[in-house]
Amino acid sequence: QQWCRELSDEQVHPRLGGGEIAARGAIAKRPVSSSMAQKPAEGRGPSSQLTAAAGQPLWRLAQRGDSAGVAAALASGGAAAIDADDGTEGVTALSHASAQGHEDVVRLLLRYDASLEVADARGQTPLLWAVTQGHERVVQLLLRHGAKPGAATTAGNTAFHLACKVVCKNVFNPEGMALLKAIADAGVDTAKKNHNGFTGAEFLAGAGAHGAQWLAQL
Repeated sequence: QQWCRELSDEQVHPRLGGGEIAARGAIAKRPVSSSMAQKPAEGRGPSSQLTAAAGQPLWRLAQRGDSAGVAAALASGGAAAIDADDGTEGVTALSHASAQGHEDVVRLLLRYDASLEVADARGQTPLLWAVTQGHERVVQLLLRHGAKPGAATTAGNTAFHLACKVVCKNVFNPEGMALLKAIADAGVDTAKKNHNGFTGAEFLAGAGAHGAQWLAQL
């Protein structure tokens, strides 16, 4: 049960909403933490090109699911710096949209060739954010566009580790199985260990018999 209760650093984000982050279909909820504020990675950062009405940066528009605002920002020249981050945690517009489950915004950003593999200060890519928050449709969309399921956070957690953690916290939601299968079918190494020596299956084992049943279906 200790593995199931554990919330790793990459599962919280101070900008993703007010008190809690609710995953699509209530697969899981994540507490918001302010501990993730860090200096953005060198060579990246906010860009004045990525502003629209009322001076909102692209990442903020993407976070809010403002597809019209995102489209306007990109059409007015923002596409040249589409992978600029939010200036604090190193999170791009695509990662923000993926974390919030804004599928229409994710599609729009991908149409303008937003990078699938830009990681933030904790190593979270757009795919890993979508998995962490349980947004299976966004996960499928990112995978279809070539997102790498084997990418890992700074803690060594792959998309499979994170999917197992999401399912472990709510094994009775059927969407969790779809999330797990999407990642497993993408070819991720399900036996890979994170930096603490745990596989994703060991996280899911924290859910007891239900977790074991789900693993047997993969």
